[in-house]
Amino acid sequence: MQQPDPTQEWLKTISPSHPNTTTTNFYKDSLLNFADFAGKTPKQIIAEYNKASEKQFKDNYSKLLLAYTAHLQKQYPPNKVREQIDIIRSFFKHYNLPLGFGARAHLQFFFK
Repeated sequence: MQQPDPTQEWLKTISPSHPNTTTTNFYKDSLLNFADFAGKTPKQIIAEYNKASEKQFKDNYSKLLLAYTAHLQKQYPPNKVREQIDIIRSFFKHYNLPLGFGARAHLQFFFK
């Protein structure tokens, strides 16, 4: 049996009664842009957590999220960057994927 697409499963929790809205499409695009930046698919990100130690995963993705934040800051205003990062963090939270403290501290520093 084929496993469900983790992106679609996550999106169902965002807008269960309207899966193809502008909001869910924006969330999907935001996640896929981060995944592309990381050189992985969302499914591969989850699989990587299942193979790596929690510390190694946290360190890797905290650094990637910080680098992605810097990348976004070159293109978008702070409120748009925060929105994008919050969407990515929502995916990580939905699948209980840990992000290190550094990612949160860095974002709070830039957006206070």
